[in-house]
Amino acid sequence: MKSTSWKESKKYTMESFYGKYMKEFEGYSDDRKIYCNTYEMIMKALESLQDDPECYVRCAMNQMINNDMGMMDRIILRFHFGEG
Repeated sequence: MKSTSWKESKKYTMESFYGKYMKEFEGYSDDRKIYCNTYEMIMKALESLQDDPECYVRCAMNQMINNDMGMMDRIILRFHFGEG
């Protein structure tokens, strides 16, 4: 069984859950634009890393990504499900 790199695992998580809202949220100039910009920033940041960065870099990226995912979750709840 092939092992997945840290970077590929993070990219898969972002694409499989958060990527599906990108098409729906594109073209707006409210918080959905922030969602799309944040998604793009995360994906570019992940792409710039080596497959398995040093532990310190992974921890820092995990912390930033988790913070951003929380914000993105709130935007999904507000605009996709009408909550918030």
